[in-house]
Amino acid sequence: MASTLLITSLVTTGGCHLVTNRLGGAFDAVPEELRAELSAEAAALVDTAFADLDLSRLADAHVHHVSREVHPSWQSWSHPIRRLRTDIYLSGAGIVWADDVEQQYIERLERLAAHFPDGMSFLLYALDRTYDADGTPQPDQTPIYVSNDFVWDVVRQSPANFVPVVSIHPARRDAIEQLHHWVGRGVRYVKWLPSTMKINPADPAHDEFYQVMREHEMILLSHTGYEHAVETVDQELGNPLRLRRPLDRGVTVVALHAASNGSFRDLDAPTHASDSLSGSSRLPGIDLLIRMMDEPAYEEYLYAEISGITFFNHLDEPLRRLLERPDLHHRLINGSDYPIGGINVVIQTRALQRDGFITADERQWLNEIYRKNPLLFDFVVKRTVRHPGTGERFRPETFLLPEHWPRD
Repeated sequence: MASTLLITSLVTTGGCHLVTNRLGGAFDAVPEELRAELSAEAAALVDTAFADLDLSRLADAHVHHVSREVHPSWQSWSHPIRRLRTDIYLSGAGIVWADDVEQQYIERLERLAAHFPDGMSFLLYALDRTYDADGTPQPDQTPIYVSNDFVWDVVRQSPANFVPVVSIHPARRDAIEQLHHWVGRGVRYVKWLPSTMKINPADPAHDEFYQVMREHEMILLSHTGYEHAVETVDQELGNPLRLRRPLDRGVTVVALHAASNGSFRDLDAPTHASDSLSGSSRLPGIDLLIRMMDEPAYEEYLYAEISGITFFNHLDEPLRRLLERPDLHHRLINGSDYPIGGINVVIQTRALQRDGFITADERQWLNEIYRKNPLLFDFVVKRTVRHPGTGERFRPETFLLPEHWPRD
């Protein structure tokens, strides 16, 4: 209630625009001027970030598209927190709400992507609606819908190397048909946001869906950990242990965000007899995910994507845990979560310096890059951070898609 009153007060006093710009970013820099305006030290940090990589496999595996098809509350001052959040997202993306907001976004994204080496792949995400278990769509519980066709059209028309990632709710009555349709177009990636879409990855009802995915060597990119960017129906659906079912059926799975935010029921514990909270322990999601990654049976199937790992609400234990496990770095996947990764309030280089992941000089140079190109910043900061104790950095293979995965 207090936060609602504060936001309402800001709106009525004309301060909302200032708050939005401060929290979102309000980017006014011209991306094309990046090289001319960076200091020599910041430019050198960018060059170093790309120095030892196989550029033909370089990828950002987590880029969102935007859509005007949002829940009405996102654009209503009757819901001031959601409305302000929408404006912050737009500010962070460097766009404004209008009939051409999708076009604005893609054009902005293309300009930011132009600072990466030729051939860099950007996996562009659709997002399906929320459905009940019987396949009934739930518009009141759907915060945002980005259609597969929309993403497909962008991929076909854009000069940037966007790779289509479709989103298909497994409870849809045409889910299997949709899988076959997109496989026929050469699409290999499927995105889920279980806690929002109301998907339990451990539900046996999805086994046919998994079978089709396995037969066509499709890759499931599923959000793990708590979801804070949009509304959810059940945070427990982000428990990485629920991904055992598709993994055990031979589906390659990428645990988005590496379950780096939130704690979950230990579904592997002997005391866990049901989905009830009674008698079950809770552990950090990153612990549960690393447990799974350490199991030999999942060596070829389970990957962890690291978008958000440097966000303020993910620091600092998950970042330490992953940096100190170079034996897992070949199974880590780079992603930015753009435009979330461009929002000023989630980027706190001060915290990264405080916790020993970067130096004071590196913080200054990274801040320069952020103001010019937040997408590039996200990549360079992950190439720069080091373990405070050992000095270990993410190995180069973290930033490269596995050789057999599609990159166009």
